[in-house]
Amino acid sequence: MKCSQCGSSNHDDVKIDHPYDECGLPNVTLVDVTARKCRDCGTVRLKIPAIEELHRALLMMVLRKKSRLVGAEVRFLRKYIGLSGTDFARRIGAEPETVSRWENDKQAIGPQAERLLRLLVVTMGQVQEYPIEEFDDLDPELRESAVIRIQRRSRDWAPAA
Repeated sequence: MKCSQCGSSNHDDVKIDHPYDECGLPNVTLVDVTARKCRDCGTVRLKIPAIEELHRALLMMVLRKKSRLVGAEVRFLRKYIGLSGTDFARRIGAEPETVSRWENDKQAIGPQAERLLRLLVVTMGQVQEYPIEEFDDLDPELRESAVIRIQRRSRDWAPAA
């Protein structure tokens, strides 16, 4: 494979930690992922295997966090179930402008709407392994972004040590 910047075929496979901003969630780091580094110009090209499994693992980590959701997490969950902001608002009985304010951190999502969103993801996203009882442990006062470090192990993505 040739370097996209300089056209060189000289590269090495290296392991790096990569801040995975592309997923739309804050604070996600892919740990020890393989990248190709051009020996001539230094360009690094990331290789992310099993991207669907990665996003499912991220989904489960967001669903299981004990603090309230932040805007980017609301957007990530909504997009995971494939609903537009308007369709999601209609489904949960909210105004589209309200959903927009949640996703842009202009207004915190209410605890009932948050539980409903999490339940929609569990049922619509066909996640089988998530026990609904974990919703009971949410801290209603704590609202912070999840800090996620995730690593490829064998064939699955899992939390990094």
